[in-house]
Amino acid sequence: MSKWGVTVNYPTPVGPLVRGWKLGKPAVRTGWDSARVVASFTDPNPGQYRSRIGMNAAPSLQNMQELTAAGITWLRCDFAWPAIQPTSSGQFTWTAHDAIMTSAAKTGMNILAILDYCAPWASTKGAQAGDIRFFAPSNNADYAAFCTAVIQRYGPGGSFWSANLGLRPSPVTAVEIWNEPWLSFYWNPEPDPTGYASLALVAAQAVKAASAAVKVIIPGDLFQSRADGLTQQRWGSAVFAAQPTLKNYTDAISVHPYPSSVCPDPLDDTRNVDQGWYGKCLEARDQIALTTGTLLPVWITECGWTTATGASNGVTESAAATYMNHMLGRALQSNGKSTSYRPIIEKVFPFKYEPANGVMTDAEGNYGMLHTDGTPKPAWLEVLKYL
Repeated sequence: MSKWGVTVNYPTPVGPLVRGWKLGKPAVRTGWDSARVVASFTDPNPGQYRSRIGMNAAPSLQNMQELTAAGITWLRCDFAWPAIQPTSSGQFTWTAHDAIMTSAAKTGMNILAILDYCAPWASTKGAQAGDIRFFAPSNNADYAAFCTAVIQRYGPGGSFWSANLGLRPSPVTAVEIWNEPWLSFYWNPEPDPTGYASLALVAAQAVKAASAAVKVIIPGDLFQSRADGLTQQRWGSAVFAAQPTLKNYTDAISVHPYPSSVCPDPLDDTRNVDQGWYGKCLEARDQIALTTGTLLPVWITECGWTTATGASNGVTESAAATYMNHMLGRALQSNGKSTSYRPIIEKVFPFKYEPANGVMTDAEGNYGMLHTDGTPKPAWLEVLKYL
């Protein structure tokens, strides 16, 4: 995935396709053809799509104040199991997340909580190399108990709200089960759709048992991104095939259609499916539909362009703004400029609302919507048009 500078070659999927996206023949062109950049989407009416735009951001009060002032009312952030339950004692440490939810209440922000990573005491890491947080838990019931505790505290009617009657409740009403488990970086030693499916099922059941009103979002990207070089490995459809009843507890799938350095424009459908092809949003959904018989909506919970022009996947600020316009326009509008994705894509969360660090060789440090001095990049101005 280009966000981390990981290059992965993806296979031709096996089986029939609902939409017939280009999955078979190699792309004719080997580089990005700037002549294919088309005119921007027409600016929408003010507020027309506001409820469908969120943002990845650090969950500080300042960020929430700035985002809600701009019109954004959804923020995606980690609710990390290691921080909330650092020991196996059954005790939970809520201080940091109480502050997050207090800020959410003060600003009216809706939180998409990523229930992610493994508490060290529960990890299967053992003697294996890698970060202990990014291994599956040895007992999925421990993770499910953590999920239950989060919803019972911060979900609708949760104990945090009853204990803080001076706050206007802004409960957690949507959760994402882990962050990018299809990527070896976040699921060691390699992505495991069967193992993840077992975890996701008990977690989703726990969330719904705690509050049926909370939406469960399951990462459903098209393929795994592996460190071992294996390329013919599906992700989302394999997850739902491993646990067929998971669909009954899933409200949407999440997809992260980051661009590759040779295919950065969301309007370019000339490429084969890979992590840099925006068309995988629908293809991932359609492959899961073939597996489950259920057409689940899509949430794009991350997508963006780094302006680290010294990195292999960096683009200029002007290009990043054009591509942001195309991403939001294609997901939310229908004006004939390309295959429209509405209403299949319910929400879009650009990555991310932070100041860039200005180091032009650091891709990760320059996805931010702001310059180092806090002034907006052109891409942020494109987001504002949808608010």
